[in-house]
Amino acid sequence: MVPVATPPIRDGAVAVVDGAIVACGPAAAVAAGHADLPERDLGAALLLPGFVDSHCHLEWSLTGGLVVGSSFPEWLAALLALRGRMRADDHAAAAALGALRCLEAGTTTVADSGPTGAGVAALTAAGLRGQVHLETFGDPRGSAASEAAARLAERVAALEGDAGPLVEVGISPHAPYTAGPDLWTALFEHLDLGRRRWSSHLAESIEE
Repeated sequence: MVPVATPPIRDGAVAVVDGAIVACGPAAAVAAGHADLPERDLGAALLLPGFVDSHCHLEWSLTGGLVVGSSFPEWLAALLALRGRMRADDHAAAAALGALRCLEAGTTTVADSGPTGAGVAALTAAGLRGQVHLETFGDPRGSAASEAAARLAERVAALEGDAGPLVEVGISPHAPYTAGPDLWTALFEHLDLGRRRWSSHLAESIEE
């Protein structure tokens, strides 16, 4: 067992009660302290905490091999063209697949960003912990920016209805080149959106 915070433990064990880890350490000590729990031998295995993906896009899990480009702008243009062909259920199916791929790879916590927020339902259904940042785009000015922030807040509130106890809903002004300065300000000044977790793409390419 590899607790990460402490040195590895040979012949280690964890005690689980109601889906939560309540103790970990040498198998004999854990078994003695929780004699009422059933034992499950995993055999020759490595037991460690789940991985954390600090930036992912579950809604694009179906696009592997479909988007190509010799430069970042070309790649992004191809992705946006593909996005125009995707329906809401396509985004939902992609997010569900992405969540299952996370589990398969040992990832249990993610910070996801997407245009529809489909990651909320996907993470909740898979039992993953995470933050889902609903993306926003555009360059509205003045009162139009405030109106755009209000509309985004309504979408965020609707997504929270699908969120389980392990999933938090945040926002993502996509990037400085796709979200104008007035929009960033309006989002920050919005009483609900300004207090949430944010994610954005900053200086992610040579071109930028």
